[in-house]
Amino acid sequence: MVAEVGGQEQELIRIRETLQLAEQDGVIPDTALNQIHQDLTTYECWQPYIRFLERQLKVNPDKELYVRLITICVRDVEILLKAQEVAADAVRHLKLTYRGFVNEILFHVLEPYDYTTEAALLVAAVPAFHNVTDQTQALERVCLIYEKKVPNDSLLHTYYERLLALNSRNIKALRYFKMLHSQAYEWDKVVDVLQTLISAVTRQNEVYRYGQELAGVYLYHLNRPSKAIDTIRSTCQGSPLDTSTLLYDAYHAQEYWEGCLEILGGLLPEVETAREQAILHYKMSGLALKRQDRSQALAHIQQSVGCDPSFLDAWESMISLSIQQKDWANVEVGLNRMTELVSDEVLKSQLVQARDRLREGIANGG
Repeated sequence: MVAEVGGQEQELIRIRETLQLAEQDGVIPDTALNQIHQDLTTYECWQPYIRFLERQLKVNPDKELYVRLITICVRDVEILLKAQEVAADAVRHLKLTYRGFVNEILFHVLEPYDYTTEAALLVAAVPAFHNVTDQTQALERVCLIYEKKVPNDSLLHTYYERLLALNSRNIKALRYFKMLHSQAYEWDKVVDVLQTLISAVTRQNEVYRYGQELAGVYLYHLNRPSKAIDTIRSTCQGSPLDTSTLLYDAYHAQEYWEGCLEILGGLLPEVETAREQAILHYKMSGLALKRQDRSQALAHIQQSVGCDPSFLDAWESMISLSIQQKDWANVEVGLNRMTELVSDEVLKSQLVQARDRLREGIANGG
C-alpha cells in the first residue's frame, strides 16, 4: 500500500514538472520536448498541450507540430473550428501546395473515410493557398466529397458556386450548373453555360458534343431553329456524332423542304436495309409534295415500293399521287398490290370494288 501511494506521488510530481515545462517560453531541449509530448498525451492534458503547441509554433512553424495540434483538435477535443484555423496557418507558414497539404498534413490527421473533416479542413485551407490552381484543386475535392462521399446538395451547390467564382471556366463547375439549370428548365442559362463550355474545353470531341447539345437546346426548348443550324455549322463540322436528325428537324421547323430533302438524300447510302431505304424515300415523297413537286413525289414513292413491296403506306400514297396525275394504270397496280397485302376482309372487299369501278370507268372512256 505504501509503495502504491509513493508511486502515485511520484506520478503527480512528474505531471507537475511536465506541465511546468510546457508553460515555458522559447526553445525547449529535445529531451524535455519528448517528455511533454509523451506525458501530456498519456494523461490527456489537452488544453495545456494545445497552449504549448501554439506557443511552440510561433517560434518554430514545424510540420510535425502542426500535425499534432490539428490531430488533437479533430480527434481528442473535437474543436473543428480550431483545427480549421491551424490548418490554414500550416498552409501559410509552410507555404504548402494543395498536394503538399494533402500528403504532409491531411494524410497524418484524418481517420479513414472521415470525409466530413477532410472537407472542412480543405475549405479552411483554400484562402491560404498561394495560387488559383491549388485553390481550384482543393475546391474540386470538396465538391467531389459532397457529391459522392457524403452527399449534401446544399453544400455541393455552395462550393460549386465558389469554384465558379474562382474560375469562371472551370469545367466541373460548368457541368454541374448545366445539369442544375436543365433540371429547372432554365434554358437561357443552359445556353450560357454551354457556350462557356464550348470555349473552355480543350478536346475537339467535347466541342462537338457540347455544340450538338447547344443546338438541341436552341431547337427543342427555345424554338430557335436558325440558331440551332448556326451552332451545328460552327461547332459540329467534322464531328463523328450524327447531327442529321437535329439539322432535319431545324430545317423542318423553318419549312425549308429542300434542306430536309438533302438531309434524307444524304442518309440513303448509309442505311443498311431495303426497309430503311423505303422509309426514307416515303418521307422524301412527302417533302416533295410540300414543294408542290408531284412528279418528284411520285418518283420517290415508286422507289419506296420498289425497295419494299410490302410497304402499305407507300402504296396508299402512290395511289393518291397517281390519281392526281390521272395515271390510271398506276392506280390499278396500287389497288391490286394493296388487295394482296391487307388481311382485313372488309378492307380487301373495298379495294376490290374500287379496282372494279376503276376498270369500268376506263372501259367506258372515263
